Amino acid sequence: MNSLACNEITFSYSRRTPDVFKSQSFQFGQGIHLLTGYSGCGKTTLIKLFAGYLKPQTGTIETPSGHLPASYEYQRREMGFLFQQFNLLPLATVR
Repeated sequence: MNSLACNEITFSYSRRTPDVFKSQSFQFGQGIHLLTGYSGCGKTTLIKLFAGYLKPQTGTIETPSGHLPASYEYQRREMGFLFQQFNLLPLATVR
């Protein structure tokens, strides 16, 4: 499989808040993809789910290599981010 996909995911930040995703499926093939939408529509949540920082309540996330999104191997070698703002990390160095 050469795509990053989620199958029938459901996610909510708490029991008292509405679902951000409810039984949603997405698939992204190779290449550059842009997520657009209004504030609060779930763009950042979807990225955090794909990166393994959040776990869906139901459904699965599939990576091109088959690694779990929360695995070190996937996060270290396959997932990358470009920040929207100038985002230097004060405690991190180039080395």
